[in-house]
Amino acid sequence: MDFTEQRRKERKFPILLAFVTQAAVDQMDEVVALFDQAVSARESRAKSRTDEALVERAKKGEARQLVMDVILCSSTPASGVDLPGPA
Repeated sequence: MDFTEQRRKERKFPILLAFVTQAAVDQMDEVVALFDQAVSARESRAKSRTDEALVERAKKGEARQLVMDVILCSSTPASGVDLPGPA
């Protein structure tokens, strides 16, 4: 066996190992990027839902406040005379 043939055999496996290692790293990078993208989309949807819920809650609070204002205005005598309250 020639020296160059033996040298090629010795170099073959480390090069193959380096290639497989780099391919695994590239695949892992792709998986992490896809996972990050999925998490980001989920967080975005959750934030939108939370914002919508807060808007609805604020609208209900405003409606409740209007009802309370109507109740308080209608229970206050217009003549300025105090009505007897509970003892």
